[in-house]
Amino acid sequence: MSTKKKAQVEKREKTFNMKVMYAINVIAIVVFVLGVTYKIIQYMFFK
Repeated sequence: MSTKKKAQVEKREKTFNMKVMYAINVIAIVVFVLGVTYKIIQYMFFK
């Protein structure tokens, strides 16, 4: 495998990893916000 092709494969893997990390980050933030919102609602209405 030529070094240029190897670099392309590594770049592709890196962008894929970044997309996966970004997606996991988004999911984690959404879950966190939902949890905090749920706790606030629970505190306000189900005391």
